[in-house]
Amino acid sequence: MENLIHARGTKEIRYYVKNNYGAEVIYLSDPGVAALVTDLTGKKTVSAQDLAVLEILTGKEAVRTFYPMRTSTTGLPSSSDGLHLSERQTILARAEALETR
Repeated sequence: MENLIHARGTKEIRYYVKNNYGAEVIYLSDPGVAALVTDLTGKKTVSAQDLAVLEILTGKEAVRTFYPMRTSTTGLPSSSDGLHLSERQTILARAEALETR
């Protein structure tokens, strides 16, 4: 996962907090990293403890950002996690390649 984060050019783990029915929940801002964490944990949200573990695993600092505004500029089909299907397929292919090592 660290190699994928480096490849995506991020210097930090960005997240945002959203209020869902009175409960504050944490989402990862980068759709690629969020998809990998969802594939790993089965959850779309992370906890403060999850963020701390991601910081240790990646060596990057978790930084809170604003809630993202979603706009579709490409018109390409997206999956439920906001990734374009081609991007999600690429991420899953990389994950499968790591498994075969």
